[in-house]
Amino acid sequence: ESTLTLCSPINLGETFEREELQKLPQLQTRIMEMHFAKALGEQGFFRNALLPEKSSDDYLPDLPKMLIDDLRLAYYTFAEKGDQSGDVQGKIVLPASRVIDALLYVGIFHILAEEVNKKDLTLEEPPPPPHLNPEARRISDKGLEIGEFLQLGRECHLARLRPEQLAKIEELCRSHEHDVHGQMQLLVADVSHMLKMLLGIYLDFAINDAVSAAWGQETAPDTHVTHKQFAGIVSFYVKRRERDWKLLQGVFELMGTETLSGSLDKDLLEECRARRSEDTDGDTTPHEEMLWAADWIRRGEGRGLHLDTCSLLTVFLTNLQRGKGRLPPKSAMSEEDVRPKRAWDRLLHAAMKKKGSLASQSLVSNIDFSKKMLVDQPQSTFGDSPAWAQAIIDLLERPQTSIAAGVVGYTMLVWTVASVVAIIAEPMISGLDEDQSEDDRLFWLGCDMFFAGIFTIEILLRIVARCALRPGWRTLCDFFSQPLNILDAIVVMEIYFDHLLHQPALRLFILERFARLARVFRLCKFKGYGCPMLAPLTAVLVVIMGTYLLNLEGVIE
Repeated sequence: ESTLTLCSPINLGETFEREELQKLPQLQTRIMEMHFAKALGEQGFFRNALLPEKSSDDYLPDLPKMLIDDLRLAYYTFAEKGDQSGDVQGKIVLPASRVIDALLYVGIFHILAEEVNKKDLTLEEPPPPPHLNPEARRISDKGLEIGEFLQLGRECHLARLRPEQLAKIEELCRSHEHDVHGQMQLLVADVSHMLKMLLGIYLDFAINDAVSAAWGQETAPDTHVTHKQFAGIVSFYVKRRERDWKLLQGVFELMGTETLSGSLDKDLLEECRARRSEDTDGDTTPHEEMLWAADWIRRGEGRGLHLDTCSLLTVFLTNLQRGKGRLPPKSAMSEEDVRPKRAWDRLLHAAMKKKGSLASQSLVSNIDFSKKMLVDQPQSTFGDSPAWAQAIIDLLERPQTSIAAGVVGYTMLVWTVASVVAIIAEPMISGLDEDQSEDDRLFWLGCDMFFAGIFTIEILLRIVARCALRPGWRTLCDFFSQPLNILDAIVVMEIYFDHLLHQPALRLFILERFARLARVFRLCKFKGYGCPMLAPLTAVLVVIMGTYLLNLEGVIE
């Protein structure tokens, strides 16, 4: 094994090993990351972080295929169809307002919103100019495959490496390389040790193996990475500590030093105010109050007079408020799945292919068919087009499709409740059949025939419409295989049998009681109408109806 060492391991010192920090492992990890950022800064990895322009000599590694696929996934998840005017006509565009969301979706949490240009992005750039020669076109094509958003993701994932840093990486790689199929490559298992030698930090082996696997996946199953891929892994780690390094620069400027061994007192705060503000009246009371308020992290060890660097970082890292985020949307896998309508159309088409499954039958009864899907269905004998049948289904089963369908739906709900009220009110107002006058008997008979006629017409229209869309006995069997449709049929037949046989004693039978109670359960079909009073109303009517049937038994006897 090579003894080459490029950086000494970071030693946090006794200050960062206090008992209080041992009880806060997450905070201890963040402080370790801050020291990691400091070590990387001392080695010059962040020299370009504050420069407005990138040097042409800097090297930005390529992203592995796994991260590119993740970026494409994030792009299509948040992308939208462009306006019908301008350069983005008909194109899939990522709006500027969703760029940060897409980066967070792919796992890039170390980029601030102000670091990203506020403009709409596309996934692919325009093709290369036609005047280029074939070789130049080939190179240009390869570069333009990155696209605007993929290029942004590459800049956010990876840090640019300077030539001297690349030289160190190459020297380290040569001391650990192996011959793999005629090429000199590195074992993924050696990456953790090499990073410790190069960066001077003990990295978590599980996390490091996962990162290395993203680059080494392309050479699987050999589990090796090339020199350039190792440079990409180094760049990946460096980029994630760039924000911490910028935070440290602010701390160093505040304390007037570039070491982490000092402490902050009111004099340093006064010097900082003198550099940053014109208000220099000499009043140090605000500084003393700030130190006293922040000294809680040390349980008052500093007596409110000074604060060591570790405690200062702890205050920063524990008081960064986490914004109220929202759950990300369901992922879209390709351009054809751009949310939301195109993804819905794709899923609907896939479900319609499985006509024999129960899931597709339920789908057919709850969603709107498009005319395009009805073209391949068997044609109705009632006309050249089943559009009229579709209109009937919309009116009677889908109140959300139109205002007319909503009116019909709520009208049927009112008639259903009225039919239940009529059953209960008849014996209470007019008594039993033998005690009723001729006028009362005709009135209640007319009410029952009115409700029976409405419910009969409704169920017949639904059956005819279904058979028009898909002729055959199977449609009829599927229709009556649904419990709510069976209840509708029971309600209609109960009214007819009750008046045809006209025997009050029949109302004592269990089946007859259930048939009458079915009118109440018919309200269950209206559960999707969004009426908040429907469930309580159904419960009340069930109780009243049950009480009525029990009392009716005693009256008849």
